[in-house]
Amino acid sequence: MDIDYEEKLRLFNFDTCGVASSTTLNDGKSWTLPWLGFVILSRESNSVLNTRCVVTLISDWYAVGPGHCFANDGIERWILLGGTSNSSTHPTQALQIERIITHPKYDTNNLANNIVLIELLTAADTTLPNVRPICIPATPELRTNEMVNISVASLSTNANSYAAQPVSLVGTDHCKEQYAALGFTISWNNKRFCAQLSTESGTRCSSLRSGAPLQEFRMYGVTGRYFLRGFELFGLACGTETPPVYNSMDDYLDWILYNMRYNNIDQKAEAVKPSIANAPNQTLEMEWAYLQQQPGKENLRLFNMSTCGLTATRNENLGKVTLYPWVGFFQGAEDVMDESSLTRSLAVLISEWYAVVPKVSVTNNITWRLLILGKYNPDDPTNCYTSTCELTYQFVEIKNVILPPRDHPRQMFALLELHTPANLSIPYIRPICLPFMEQLHRRQPTEVVLVSNRSFATAAKKLTMIDYLNCQQRLLLQNQFVSFDGDFPCAIEAENYRQLPLSSALGSPFLRPVRIDGRTRYFLYGVDANEEDIFSDLTYGPYLFGTVTLADVEWMMETVRMQEHNTSLPSVTADVDGGRVSLTPVAAANTAKRRLFNFSTCGMSTLLYPDPWTGNVFSNAPFFNVSRCSVTLISEWYAVGPAYCFDDVKQDHFIVFGDASQSTREECLKSNATTDCKHPIQRIPVQNITIHPEHKRTSYRNAIALVKLATPADTTQPNVKPICLPILDEIRSYDRSSLAMASTKSNSNVAYVENRYVDTADCHQRWKGLAVSFTIGNAHICVITKRTPEDDCTVVYTGASLYTIQRLQSNDRSFLRAFNLIIPRGCSIYYPAVYLDTDAYLGWILESMDEAIVPTDVPFDLRKELVFTD
Repeated sequence: MDIDYEEKLRLFNFDTCGVASSTTLNDGKSWTLPWLGFVILSRESNSVLNTRCVVTLISDWYAVGPGHCFANDGIERWILLGGTSNSSTHPTQALQIERIITHPKYDTNNLANNIVLIELLTAADTTLPNVRPICIPATPELRTNEMVNISVASLSTNANSYAAQPVSLVGTDHCKEQYAALGFTISWNNKRFCAQLSTESGTRCSSLRSGAPLQEFRMYGVTGRYFLRGFELFGLACGTETPPVYNSMDDYLDWILYNMRYNNIDQKAEAVKPSIANAPNQTLEMEWAYLQQQPGKENLRLFNMSTCGLTATRNENLGKVTLYPWVGFFQGAEDVMDESSLTRSLAVLISEWYAVVPKVSVTNNITWRLLILGKYNPDDPTNCYTSTCELTYQFVEIKNVILPPRDHPRQMFALLELHTPANLSIPYIRPICLPFMEQLHRRQPTEVVLVSNRSFATAAKKLTMIDYLNCQQRLLLQNQFVSFDGDFPCAIEAENYRQLPLSSALGSPFLRPVRIDGRTRYFLYGVDANEEDIFSDLTYGPYLFGTVTLADVEWMMETVRMQEHNTSLPSVTADVDGGRVSLTPVAAANTAKRRLFNFSTCGMSTLLYPDPWTGNVFSNAPFFNVSRCSVTLISEWYAVGPAYCFDDVKQDHFIVFGDASQSTREECLKSNATTDCKHPIQRIPVQNITIHPEHKRTSYRNAIALVKLATPADTTQPNVKPICLPILDEIRSYDRSSLAMASTKSNSNVAYVENRYVDTADCHQRWKGLAVSFTIGNAHICVITKRTPEDDCTVVYTGASLYTIQRLQSNDRSFLRAFNLIIPRGCSIYYPAVYLDTDAYLGWILESMDEAIVPTDVPFDLRKELVFTD
C-alpha cells in the first residue's frame, strides 16, 4: 500500500493520545483507560452486561475491534465511550457508526484477519478526560518489534477499577499446541501472539468482552503514553490456564491508515452543526408535513412517523439481541381438521390496524388465517429467558384480506385489516415506516437489510444492491436458470465473504435505513414476492425482490380507514317472532321411515354423559391415527357428520362411542360415589359411507355424510344413546333460544346458544372478509363461541352437534338441528362457528337410510304389526 505517513499524521493528536484518566464513575469504579469503547445495540444501553464487544478508540473519528462482533446481520450498533455509567461530571457518549470496514481477507472459519476499522458518524468529544484515543505507531519510526511494559485492559476486582493488568508474552509454538489440543482452528500466520497474566494477578482480574486492548506503555517525548499493540480475541484476557490469543496490530497498521479518510475531516466536522446535519432530515420531515396537508391525504394521520421503523432489543441467554418489531407471521390452515396453522409468509406491520403480505400468499384454499406479532417462541410461550417473564407476542385475528382492484397497476401486495389493534405497548411490536415521501423513490439505495425467518425466529443481514447483468450471472453460477425483468431489484451480501447463511422467505422485507432525528429508522423498500421456495437454497444470495413504489403506498393509504376499539358482539336475531324457526312437515314419502327410530329412548342424556350420541371417527391409517372429527348417532345403525371425516375412502373407518373424559369421571365420583361412573366404550366398524351427491370438498358445500354401522350400537347403555331426528310434526319447528351446543365442557351444564346466534348474512360477510375457501348460505347456522373478551369460551369440535331441547312423551329430549362444519382457531369473538343445518338435508338422510333395518330394542316387529295399504 502506498501510504503518505506524514499526511496521515493529521488524523491523530499526539498531544493528548494515550494519556490515562482519573475519572470516577457513579458506581464507584475508577475509569483509567479512556480509549475503551463498548459495542452496544441501543443508545440506552450503558451496562457491561449489555455490551457485545470491546473496541479501542484510536482517533476522534475511528476505533478498531474484532471483526466477529460486527456480523453482517443488518443490526445497527453503537459505540459507547467514556464508561459504563455516567460519571459525576462527565457523561458517556453513545455514538452511531458511519461505516464498518472489515478486513478483505477476514475468514469466519479460522478467524484469520479478524479486525474491523470503525468510522463514527460524529466525532467523539475527546476534550473530556473520560474519552481520549490511545496512541498508535502511525509512522515507521514509531514502530518496534519489541514488546515491553505491556498490559491488557480489564476490570480489576481488587482496585474496583477499569485498569491495565500487566501481562507477559507466551511462546507462540507452545500456545499453538494448547489450542490445537482443545480442537480450536486458529489462523496464526505470524499475526497472532499469546500473552498471559500471572496466576496471582488472574485472581484479581475480571475479563472484559473480546476486543480488550493490549497496550504498551512507553515514553513519547518527555511523557509516558500508552500505544495500542493488539487486542484480545475471545474475551479471556484474565485467563491463567490457557494463554489468551491477541491480534497483533503491527501487520494491520498500514491497512488501517489506508482506509482512514483525512480529506473529509473538515467536511465531517461541519456535519455536527445542527443547521447542516439536519438538512436532509428536515427535508423528509418537511415533505411529510406537506403531504399531510394535501387534499385526499387525510388517511396519512393513521401512520405515525414519530414511532415507526425503530428496532427493539431484548436480553436473551446469549446476550442482547436486536429485533425488527414490524415482522409478523401470516398463518393459515388449509383444512378444518388441521391441528395447527402454518406460516404462509412473513407479514410487515405498517400501522396499528394494518399489515401487508405478498398477494401470492393469499391462496384460495384456506379455512383460517391468523397474524402473530412480536417475539414468539412456541416452545416457551412464557418467554422467561431471564428472571423476569414478560408478554412478548400477540395473536391477532384478521378482519379483512384486501386485494388491489383488478385494474390497479400494481398487484404485488395484499393488505391485512386487523380485528383488534396491534398491542404497541409490547416493545417487540411496532410498525415499519412506509416511503410516502417522493424523495425516497428518486434513487436506489446502495445497501438494504434483509429480514428473514427460521421457524418463528428472525434473522437479518446487510446487503449491497447490484445491477441486472451482475445478478443474472450470479444466478447462473448457482444453477438458477431464471429470467426476469431488468428492473427487478437484486442484492448480494455487503461483504466479499460469507458470514450468515440466510435465505429469503416469502414476505421477507427488505429495509432501507434512513437517519431522522439522530436515529436510524427503517423504511420498507421491498418484499420477497417470488414463488414460494424458488430461491430457498440461495443462503448467500443473490436475493431478488419487488420494490415498494409510490403506487403501492398510495393504494395502501387510500384503503386504510379509521378504526375503533370494539368487542364485536354477535348480532342477535331480530325476527319478530323472537327467533322462531318454522319448518314444514316431513314429506309424505318419508313418513314410513319413522319406524327406523326409537322415540322412546332417543335424545336422552345424563349428567355424566350429556352428549351420548357423539362418536369419534378413526381409521386404520398406519400413522397419526387420531380422531380429528366426530359424528352424531341418529339411530342404533346410523350416524351423520361432516363428509370430510371420510376423505380417504381407501381406509377402513370405525367409530368410538361412549368415551367420557377423565375429568368428567372424576367429577362423577366426587359427586356420587354410588353411581356407576364408568361404562364400556363401543368401537364399531363402519359398513357404508354415503356422501351427499353434490358435495364439493374444496368449498365444503353439502359436506354431509350418512354412515351405516357394521353392527348396531348398544343403546341400552347410558353412555351411548342416539339423538332424535326432528321428523315428528309436533317438534318440527323450534325457538332458537332452545338451541344447545355440544362442547368439550367438563361439567354437565347445557351450553345454550341464547344471543350467540349470528344472522346468516352477517356470518357470511365476516367469513368472506377472511378470503376463505367456503361460503356461508341458507343451509348454515352460525353461533359465536365467545361473546366478549371477558366471556367464557364454549369450546366446540368438528362434527359437534347443535340441538334443541324439546318435550316429547313428558320428557325433555334432544333433537338434532345441525353439526359443526367450520371452527375458528381459538375462541374468536368475531368469527362464528359454522354448523350445517341438518333440517335442510333431512329428506336426503331419510331417503338414504335402509328401510329393512328397524330398532332392535322395540318389543314388537313393526313389519308384522303395522298394516300398509295402497
